[in-house]
Amino acid sequence: MREKKSPKRIFRAPTGLLLPCSVKAEDLNETAVPATTDISGSIQGGRRFEQIGVSAAQKLLESVLHVDMPAKVTGVCIVDLTVGVGDTFWAWLERQKAMKLPLLYIGATDSPTACEWLNHVHLDEIAQKVLNGDISLPGLSVKPADPPQEVLASAPDAPQLNLRSMAGGSLTVPDATVKLWSPHDSFGESFQALMKEIVDEFGEPIIAEATANKVKSDDPGPSPPKKLRATPPLQLQACDSLLANHLAQSAVSGLKKDMQGKIVLRIALDSTMWVLNNSSSVQTLPPGTILASFGAGIFKHVPRLPEGKAGPADPQTVLFDLVGSQSHVFHNSKMMTLQEVVMSAQKTRSSAEVCYHEVTASPTAEDAAAFSLTRKHDVYYKPNPRATATPEENGNEVKGTGSMAGLIPVSKLSFEERGLCAILWTCKWVTKGLTPVKPHVATVVSVELPPNTAAKLS
Repeated sequence: MREKKSPKRIFRAPTGLLLPCSVKAEDLNETAVPATTDISGSIQGGRRFEQIGVSAAQKLLESVLHVDMPAKVTGVCIVDLTVGVGDTFWAWLERQKAMKLPLLYIGATDSPTACEWLNHVHLDEIAQKVLNGDISLPGLSVKPADPPQEVLASAPDAPQLNLRSMAGGSLTVPDATVKLWSPHDSFGESFQALMKEIVDEFGEPIIAEATANKVKSDDPGPSPPKKLRATPPLQLQACDSLLANHLAQSAVSGLKKDMQGKIVLRIALDSTMWVLNNSSSVQTLPPGTILASFGAGIFKHVPRLPEGKAGPADPQTVLFDLVGSQSHVFHNSKMMTLQEVVMSAQKTRSSAEVCYHEVTASPTAEDAAAFSLTRKHDVYYKPNPRATATPEENGNEVKGTGSMAGLIPVSKLSFEERGLCAILWTCKWVTKGLTPVKPHVATVVSVELPPNTAAKLS
């Protein structure tokens, strides 16, 4: 007798179920350290299944609310005991627009951290939606960004003057008037006294058009743009002349295809770092080339001492410390100044703070948007390198440079003297601001390496 197979059942998941990059409730305390060194910060374990997505939550609500309500029902209250990251909340906010009855929402969580994060994120996003017109509130009319023209006072017409004239919205003293009355035998002294009173009260008078044109012709024009940071002198040495014995070395990871395998990073026995060009042609490392990273690790907050000084820190840790708007970081896989990162975020975020730092505006004549940073909390990164090394005759051959920077004490990584590299941070935006992800050793200038030559980095 032939066995009858049961038909296969296919489950079609709603859009948004099990997103590849789940949202995580963050600790908004200003001393809370990042919980992961993963740029995506994805959720692991059962919490991933809690985040079904807004689309799936909407379908769940529709399955309950599509039935006809009894006549005695005057409202519906949704009690959400698994708030998670607010998927049901946003589904309720969208669904209540089409309800004829009042549809209320109550969310509950036993985590104070999640509660604070949910309130902060939801209120901020709701405010943005109200300002954009995506959500309307009874009795509230959103004011336009620019005041209407009908309420703006128009500028008065320029007065008709006999001796002075208007030029570019300012008063100008004709040259002919100055030449006529300033040296006059009878009224020259009075004219000069009058001009002095005007200058004392209103400032220097606007020079006449003819004189302005002459000054303009003598103006050398705007200053030339600033040049890129010059490459310091390189300490070069032939690759063959380096000591054969070394602590570790590896071909630099993540370079362009035509450079792969040609650039090698070596850590000598004295913990100095060298970059080698093993090819027969000149190779150029542009600014922002990551030569090595610190691998996996953990963040740690070290409280300040009672007198305000920094607390004791492990010499194997890297301090997250940024100076100001011209500090360089990696964001979206690109080396950028902090000013560029912050100004870009201000277009989409209500605030653009830098975690563990206080931002102070420090405008200059060249840059009105410049700012400085003062470190408020000392947050360190402790690498836990897991480099896979193969023992060779003269040293260890490491597979990749992703963890190589963590093989030597951080205190010995001094790049200031050479000026070719620096420890730069990959950063990402979270709810409370720009937060560190992981440190790297990267070039800050263009480094040109002759064939079969090594350059000392530290």
